[in-house]
Amino acid sequence: MKLIITGAAGVLGSATAALLERQGHEVVHIVRSAVSNQPRSIACDDLADADAAERSVGAAVEAPGSLDRVLHLAGAFDWRPVAQGNADL
Repeated sequence: MKLIITGAAGVLGSATAALLERQGHEVVHIVRSAVSNQPRSIACDDLADADAAERSVGAAVEAPGSLDRVLHLAGAFDWRPVAQGNADL
């Protein structure tokens, strides 16, 4: 399977990418520019910027030539102690 993972440099994204790659899947990492030295990575500083996101995803789709899945894990969670957390979203 050919996938894009946003947030691929984060804890959840990098673990997910590593697992999928070990299983033989082709993964393109979308990461912030500051960490774009990863293999098969595409830099995007702001996925909330529609033009930047479109360019990054377009480049990521071109890399494997097609696409089966997108895992959007960028900004997937907020790190803080559980005692300070709030279950109400």
